[in-house]
Amino acid sequence: MLAQARRHPRQAVSALGAVVLLGATSAWALGPGSDTPHDNRAPNISNGSSSGARPDNSPATDAMGGDAIWEAPLRDGLNRGVAAADAKGGATQVGIWVDNSPRPVERGDQLGLGRLWSLSKPVSAIAAIDAANTRGESTPTLMTAVADAITKSDNCAQRQVVLDLQQRAGGIDAAQSAFDAVLKQAGVTLSTKPQRADIAGDPACRSYLSRNGTDIRDPFGTVLQLGTVEWTLPDALRFAHALADGTYGATGETVLELMRRPKERPAGSSPTDYTAPLNEPPSGGMFPRPWMPAYKGGWGGHSLNPPNFRAAEIVVLDVGAHRVAVAATFRPTVQPQSDDPGTTLAPQALGALFDSIEQTIVDLGRRG
Repeated sequence: MLAQARRHPRQAVSALGAVVLLGATSAWALGPGSDTPHDNRAPNISNGSSSGARPDNSPATDAMGGDAIWEAPLRDGLNRGVAAADAKGGATQVGIWVDNSPRPVERGDQLGLGRLWSLSKPVSAIAAIDAANTRGESTPTLMTAVADAITKSDNCAQRQVVLDLQQRAGGIDAAQSAFDAVLKQAGVTLSTKPQRADIAGDPACRSYLSRNGTDIRDPFGTVLQLGTVEWTLPDALRFAHALADGTYGATGETVLELMRRPKERPAGSSPTDYTAPLNEPPSGGMFPRPWMPAYKGGWGGHSLNPPNFRAAEIVVLDVGAHRVAVAATFRPTVQPQSDDPGTTLAPQALGALFDSIEQTIVDLGRRG
């Protein structure tokens, strides 16, 4: 069973109740989870041990009970969620992938290619941690930057993570190959290349890198801007699913643990940079805490030509014995004048979509 293969414990029983799995007659078990407060210290670099190995890859037919039991309700729930999100004034695309099911459920508009933006941060984190593990190196400064990049969506921390990857991988091209390799493990092949920039394009990062980038030989050097590469919503879902099903081993579990932590603002940032609530999409979310939701969002694009602002988020849920991966993107019809999602209805749109997903999962549990 997948639940037996995972490293994190389930210590409490949710108020939602539990549904006993009965093979093909029951689709979901809701409930086991933990309300233990998160430890906000940066975790140690995982050592790639087998405790985080990818679970059995066979389709989860024992628990899911076949397509008719769970695919149709999920499809209907996603349709309702997309309709609610679109009603806010935009276009929505969403996908959900349960356990090791042979295929996901995807609904909504076909939004095509869009930049990764901050969704590149968990990908970069996996590449950088694995590079350190390969060399037998464990650096607290790297993990501090990884934690800041994921929990605060700090772009200066992300610059340090990528610089660290470039240094350990053996250069900028090797770092790009390592980043691409992480996505290829999820079945994603990128068709575009990232932009590159030195510190002149982001002078505010000098202070962060001077303070934290002590292991970097050239902290102000040219860095890959990995958020500028493009992918599709199905690509984002494939990556979220790879995180969920253990593809990245102990390193992936480290990243998921960081994604579960409360979101914070980057040090020195202005409250006007991001005016939406941090505990709501596209930064966080309101899924039940016993489901151990792990969130990472990415947003931007207002200054592109033509403007293509989008707010996207990936989520990994532990719902009873099941791992559920979600990816969603909202593109407002009226493009904003900045990359602040709070100036759009993206938070409300994604929130309405996630509400529908949550209710659908709860309803599936009640059908047990």
